[in-house]
Amino acid sequence: MESSNSAAFEGLLKRGELIESVSEMTPDYLRELKHTLIVSGDTELISAPAYYLAARKAPSVNAFMTGIAIIQDELAHAHIAYHILEELGESQEALIFKRDPKAFRYPYAFDVPLESWTELVVANAMYDQAGFCLLGDIHEQCSYGPWKRGLVKVMAEENFHLRNGRNWSKRISQAGGAAKEELQRAVDWMFPLTVEWFGLPDNLKQHSAQLDYRLKGLTNDQLRPQWLSTVVPFMASIGIQVPAHQENSHYVLDYPFPSTFDAEAKRWDFNDPCTWDDVLSRWRARGPRNAEMVALFQESFSKFLPQRGREISLQQRIWSALAQIDDPEMPINLVDLGVVYGVALEGRTVRVRLTFTAMGCPASDMIIGDIRERLLAEPGVDEVAIDVVWDPPWSSSRMTVEGREALRAWGLSV
Repeated sequence: MESSNSAAFEGLLKRGELIESVSEMTPDYLRELKHTLIVSGDTELISAPAYYLAARKAPSVNAFMTGIAIIQDELAHAHIAYHILEELGESQEALIFKRDPKAFRYPYAFDVPLESWTELVVANAMYDQAGFCLLGDIHEQCSYGPWKRGLVKVMAEENFHLRNGRNWSKRISQAGGAAKEELQRAVDWMFPLTVEWFGLPDNLKQHSAQLDYRLKGLTNDQLRPQWLSTVVPFMASIGIQVPAHQENSHYVLDYPFPSTFDAEAKRWDFNDPCTWDDVLSRWRARGPRNAEMVALFQESFSKFLPQRGREISLQQRIWSALAQIDDPEMPINLVDLGVVYGVALEGRTVRVRLTFTAMGCPASDMIIGDIRERLLAEPGVDEVAIDVVWDPPWSSSRMTVEGREALRAWGLSV
């Protein structure tokens, strides 16, 4: 019987078909699938308290709401992974509430506290880009149907987290002075940590099971350059330095990899190369706030489960999502620009009253498309209806204080 099941399983993989139930799996496949889901769920879950501690220092109410919306997204993403694990025979309660803090499987970067809004947006720009690379590969290659489908929502929302990080990083850099210096300091310690995010180099780690089972398609040493190829040119475009450069079609690090890191001081010593055994020891010991972070996300998740889906929460999430969508032509989001006149919930349909700064706005189709894409990624939303209105006409008086400051930082007078 086991031999027959194994042959049927191998046939599904060979034909490129999806595995849909435990009855179609081999024990080895089930073990590797659970490992993949636990790492994903743990990573999404730990990001919630890490982001919350920094979001409290947001420069405006709208920025704080965006931070909270991102945190809610991360908790929902964790719930997707843990729910699938529950269907595979694991206890969600035991996974979240009964493991030792050091037993959670997530990138070491989240053990180093984010202590400012600037560090939060750099995390969005770097950590979420790393997650986007990893999950994008899994989504494209994944042979397990429920996880592949669940990642559709996750990928859409992670894309907006990434955009939030990039837009704010650009805005802070353009402000210059002390703000830009703070951004550079954050990038200085967070860039090398994210390079580590992808794990051991291929010559020190075996990937055959996950690759053979189509639970992923790329190795660590293939994913790392993919991340570098997006982050390095972006940082250069906003005038922020990173210790890497392009050689022909490849990106090369300007420091010994790996190197020694002082987590308490948030400082790298590139003059002190270390071994991967040293890095593994640091990872296993976890960082300065491991136990505190785990306690915080356990509290957050226990409150999140009974609250998700309430209409008042959905209304708040819709406004927060709209505040994540920037005007394509100016460094300002739609809420701060004052073009969103109202939001109404009609069952599982969201109706948005929207105007534009001028009739015939060339970016109108793009803005409407961005709104639909972002709001359809929210749990509880099946349809988005957008009513374009011209009464009352838009004027600069409808902009928020935060929106005016953003445009002034850009060099536009309002």
